[in-house]
Amino acid sequence: MQKKINYIKFVLFMFLVGIMKLNVLYSQNFNPHEFTTNGYARAGIGVSDGGQMVNFVTPDNVHKYRLGNEANHYAELQLNYRYKDTDSTKKYELTYMMAKYIPYGSDAYKQFPLTTQLYGKINRVIHNADIWVGKRYYSRRNVDFLDYFWMNPAQGSQIGLGIENYKVKNSGNLNLAFMRFKYPDPNSNNSHSYTTDLRYLDVPLSESNKINFIGQFNYTTENKILQTSKHLGYAIGTWWTYSKKISPIHPL
Repeated sequence: MQKKINYIKFVLFMFLVGIMKLNVLYSQNFNPHEFTTNGYARAGIGVSDGGQMVNFVTPDNVHKYRLGNEANHYAELQLNYRYKDTDSTKKYELTYMMAKYIPYGSDAYKQFPLTTQLYGKINRVIHNADIWVGKRYYSRRNVDFLDYFWMNPAQGSQIGLGIENYKVKNSGNLNLAFMRFKYPDPNSNNSHSYTTDLRYLDVPLSESNKINFIGQFNYTTENKILQTSKHLGYAIGTWWTYSKKISPIHPL
């Protein structure tokens, strides 16, 4: 079964690569189709006390610094397709991303890369809002220097759907998403959790200052492996953002 799934992923990847090559051939003519790619990769070598490299973390510290301190290899490749109807401003998008994480000393390189994103989106449906459905990274927030995502509600989800960037007149935008997660439990086919994520973003306080709000509600079913019963949970939060354009420096 796993070989069949890997084969399907491989065929999908080659199909998208072939479409991208056709787009290059016809790029000189007007074309409503747009194909792009983006990716990221890192690799390195190192030792720890003469042995295999491990991440250095100070005692009682839950985070680590990144530069030169990542005992793994990682790569991701994303393929994007966009279509714009010439009679409207709507854009239809399809995104596929595969990723590979290989800790030092593991044999994870033998496995086919995971599908980390596969979703479709229709832009500017109502009040400039976008509708999406599928498996995706959703509105993540992180500190790059620490490799720490302090908000990452959808990574690893099985499927989700939502509406984002719904404009509130002169007062930010609304985002609503539903995600479903699946957990391995050989004794049950219904070990899941469901998350509702509601956000009110970019509420202006001044020209450079904005405040953001989030509310989440979660329902998790019983998991016999983790020995947890079904339960509910919720969270609310807020954060502040500051941005200001810097005037260019003119030579004397």
